[in-house]
Amino acid sequence: MPLIDHIGITVEDLARGIAQFDPVMRALGCTRQDADGSVAGTAGTTRS
Repeated sequence: MPLIDHIGITVEDLARGIAQFDPVMRALGCTRQDADGSVAGTAGTTRS
């Protein structure tokens, strides 16, 4: 079973970064969550 725990991507222009990476993250099944000056994505369930 493939597992990705954490990925960090730093961009200079948040709007351009969202436009570039949003389609990729959606294809991976991630949901974008916007915050002040940053974006997070989640997919699936977490384990304890």
